[in-house]
Amino acid sequence: MKKLFSFLMILALLTGGALAESAPAPEAVTEIILAFRETYPDRYLWNGEDADFLLTVSDAAFGSLPARRVEPVDYEALRPGDILRLKKDTYSVMILEKLDHHVTVVELWNGRVYWGRTVSKSAVEAGDCIMTRYPE
Repeated sequence: MKKLFSFLMILALLTGGALAESAPAPEAVTEIILAFRETYPDRYLWNGEDADFLLTVSDAAFGSLPARRVEPVDYEALRPGDILRLKKDTYSVMILEKLDHHVTVVELWNGRVYWGRTVSKSAVEAGDCIMTRYPE
């Protein structure tokens, strides 16, 4: 039932014009990402690969815009929906919000969804790369 609800939510967002081939506004991306929290609350057990959750959310926010790898990590260029690769390119978190000294993220850890963890600016800058779908 939750997967059906997610599909219907994404479909509603798609038909509402939130997703276009041009770059979506960061505010719209944040809204789409946070809508997933209704269906997949904190500590929700995700039945699938860890990366699948972030890709599902990214696809909902960016449609068919291609992803590109950006390295080194530029903290000032981060936007909601960017995926930060950490731990020697083995772990990913999605940016929800960027503040002066940290970012707030959504992530999957041991198969569970976690919303709102913070990652310090220094840890972000030490990250491996950013996967972004915002056009250059």
